[in-house]
Amino acid sequence: MQNRKQELLKLIRSTLRQEWDPEYYAYADQVFSRLIQRWEPAKIADYLHQIATEHIGMKATRYQLSLEVANKLSEASQEYLTD
Repeated sequence: MQNRKQELLKLIRSTLRQEWDPEYYAYADQVFSRLIQRWEPAKIADYLHQIATEHIGMKATRYQLSLEVANKLSEASQEYLTD
C-alpha cells in the first residue's frame, strides 16, 4: 500500500505541474492528504481555487480548471487507494 501512495503522490505532482500550475509543488502534499481522507472533488477544487486566487494570484475564472484537476485526481486515487 505504501508504494501505491508514493505512486499517487507522483501522479498528483505531475498533474498539478502539467495541468494546474507550475508552482504546484508546495500544495501537492495537501492535495494528497485530502485524497487520502477521501474529500469530495468539489472540496479539493475549492482548496485549489483558494490557493490559486489567494496565494498564487491566478484569475478567479480558473475554478473550472481546478474542478477538472480535482476530478481527475479523485478518480485516479481510487485505483491507488483500494486494497
